[in-house]
Amino acid sequence: MVRLGGTLAIIDKRRSSAEKTKQAHVIGSKIEGRVALIFDDMISTGAPFAGALMMRNAGARKVYLAATHGLLVGGR
Repeated sequence: MVRLGGTLAIIDKRRSSAEKTKQAHVIGSKIEGRVALIFDDMISTGAPFAGALMMRNAGARKVYLAATHGLLVGGR
């Protein structure tokens, strides 16, 4: 088992419908200058990318985004 030795930060995401989500806050440890790993179960409308932008704005040096599968729906 590989241990990353990191800390935990959570993006507070609220879903108002199947197609609409809103990321509001980064909760948890300070991420300034660190590498952020974002894991999501699926990408349908691209909302996890907004979370990646939130992490960059919070000072993350790099952001990696992974999802188990992509539905990639919506007209964006």
